[in-house]
Amino acid sequence: MEDLVANVYDCVADPDEWKGALRRICDQFSGMLGMLAVVDTATNNPRFISAHGQSDMLRQLMERYAGSMPFYSAISKLSVDVPVTIDTIYDLQGPGARQAWLSSDMWQNWSNPNDIDDCFWLPVLKSHNRVANLIVVTGRDRHQITASELTQFATISPHVRRAVTVGELIDIERRRADAFAEVLQVLAYPVIIVGRNLEIRFINAAGEALLHQNNLIALENHRLRLVWEPARKAVEKAVHLGSVNEFALETLCIGAPLHAHRQSSIVYVLPLARRERVMRVEQNAVAAIFVTPANSSDIQGSPSLEAIAALFGLSAAEKRVAGQVADGLSRQEIAQINGVTDGTVKSQLSAIFDKMDVSDQRSLQAMISDLSPPFVWKRDSER
Repeated sequence: MEDLVANVYDCVADPDEWKGALRRICDQFSGMLGMLAVVDTATNNPRFISAHGQSDMLRQLMERYAGSMPFYSAISKLSVDVPVTIDTIYDLQGPGARQAWLSSDMWQNWSNPNDIDDCFWLPVLKSHNRVANLIVVTGRDRHQITASELTQFATISPHVRRAVTVGELIDIERRRADAFAEVLQVLAYPVIIVGRNLEIRFINAAGEALLHQNNLIALENHRLRLVWEPARKAVEKAVHLGSVNEFALETLCIGAPLHAHRQSSIVYVLPLARRERVMRVEQNAVAAIFVTPANSSDIQGSPSLEAIAALFGLSAAEKRVAGQVADGLSRQEIAQINGVTDGTVKSQLSAIFDKMDVSDQRSLQAMISDLSPPFVWKRDSER
């Protein structure tokens, strides 16, 4: 999986790499077709689509059925980072959904003739202006998708989201510049490329301007220092993990807030240690730090929980459990609500305690309470 994730991050500099990444994802999960689709929610038009699979099958799908799949009504009910199979989609659509699918033109003239049976459907991004879904279609000759396979598939999600989000920060037309550094230099967003100890290896003009403000980031002995302690720890951990084990990054620093009271900026950390030299810009670079404006409508669910997940790298399940602890639920109540065993919740809590450096549910609840108020982000018009 580590090599697969590395391939996903290579796609940031070259979107054509997504075809190879999707091929590896299909190979990993015995899929016959893979697709990544980023859609503009305002126009319902694709911002980006990449696919891997048999060319005739893909052509039929894109030309005839892409805009009329009978599953769209269920997509809004799916959760980011939580993969589902076709049976879950049937359940979300309600009675008669399965029969409607079996009676559809798409099933009769595309799915059934191509021996398609099931799919991994994974929402990797939801915001006010775009959604992204990763889909791997499986055939009838494959065994039924298992719960453990869904769990493994979910681990890909934050890495795809990080690659898609950072990739969109880079203007596609400017990817044709002679050097990747030229692309970063002209971006309106601050970009700082650092080494293992956060020594600055490259900083663009927007990053220099942010540095001179000295209220979110600062320079200390040629090293980048984030002013707010939780953000500093999160970025330092993300840079370290990215240099030794990209797979372990999970959701850490995918839109983490840079300050408790200044609600304008969030940070993304892209690992570079395994990238080609042209993308690293400088030989000893290990991570690129992108700073972008925060937008409340990009945050799904509780803003404070999303911020906390980004600061500490909580998985989708861990974020859900942390929120339930914040609501005052006991471990037994959480297990009952989530339909899992007490032992599963105990294991999840242990992982949360380790990531957030707390010792028990009471201290976890207190930390979430302390961190939550600054992160209730509002639109400018509401301030």
